[in-house]
Amino acid sequence: MRFQRGDIVKNAPGWTAGCYVITGYNATRPKNCYDAAHIVTGKRYRLSNDGIFKVGIASPEFFD
Repeated sequence: MRFQRGDIVKNAPGWTAGCYVITGYNATRPKNCYDAAHIVTGKRYRLSNDGIFKVGIASPEFFD
């Protein structure tokens, strides 16, 4: 597992722009193993290791 719950990640250049918070990890989905929420819209996504990089860590209040 490269990222953990609470990590803020951004898409690499060349991908659709977006900033997300990792909300979970599911090893049964090897392609898109990370559950994430878009920071602005709150919409849920499934992300893979490819094309994202860590830019910060969300505060615990984000999950309240």
